[in-house]
Amino acid sequence: MVLGQRFGFYDGKPNYLWTINGEIFPNTPTMMVKEGDWVKTTFVNKSFMDHPMHLHGHRMLVLSKNGSW
Repeated sequence: MVLGQRFGFYDGKPNYLWTINGEIFPNTPTMMVKEGDWVKTTFVNKSFMDHPMHLHGHRMLVLSKNGSW
């Protein structure tokens, strides 16, 4: 998942909007998994700010950060 930002309007005001794979909510991609599935996901932050990210309703195990184990 590529996290980024794009200029747009929020609540009628110009603002930077968070994007996932180039799309803003509600057009962001959905990952559908079944209980017990193991899914490897890579997050790439292309924005100019830290972007805390998590998947709602799922437990995560971080395997590496910035390419380092």
